[in-house]
Amino acid sequence: MNLQAELQIQCAGLVKLISTQLIFARYFELISHPPVINTRDKIVTQSGLPVEEILDTLKQQLSERHEVVLEAPPGAGKTTLVPLALVDEPWLKHRKILMLEPRRIAAKTAAHRMASLLNEKPGQTIGYRMRLDSKISKQTKVEVITEGILTRMLQNDPSLDEVGLVIFDEFHVLLIAS
Repeated sequence: MNLQAELQIQCAGLVKLISTQLIFARYFELISHPPVINTRDKIVTQSGLPVEEILDTLKQQLSERHEVVLEAPPGAGKTTLVPLALVDEPWLKHRKILMLEPRRIAAKTAAHRMASLLNEKPGQTIGYRMRLDSKISKQTKVEVITEGILTRMLQNDPSLDEVGLVIFDEFHVLLIAS
């Protein structure tokens, strides 16, 4: 099957990206062969992950519409590459990207991986926030959070004025937990 046939972009409800699973085996494989990142333009190269093929289409869809569903097989790069590719998009208007992860370990791991792709530590461009643990700063553009943090953020600011995009990662797990 063609990789582009496996990666589908469909339009749907609110501003959200839905992905399937974070595969730790793929994560550990990438640690030993990390992709090269141009930190100025946030362009991911040489990763060989299937999601790279649709990043331009995804950016175009999000600039034209304010909702997208991204469906791809596990290990395609949805969790780690998509937020990095979108972080400097003009339609964000310098607002944050929130990425909701259903589990604390997945949130922390995703933030560490994305930060390492930028040769940074969590708390700089990429950060995370969960109960009793956070690494964020004024420079944080992508914040990986858990459900409790999102709930608290919505209670404090229902419009999420400082947020330009909310990514619902591992949405199937979020539905089961609810």
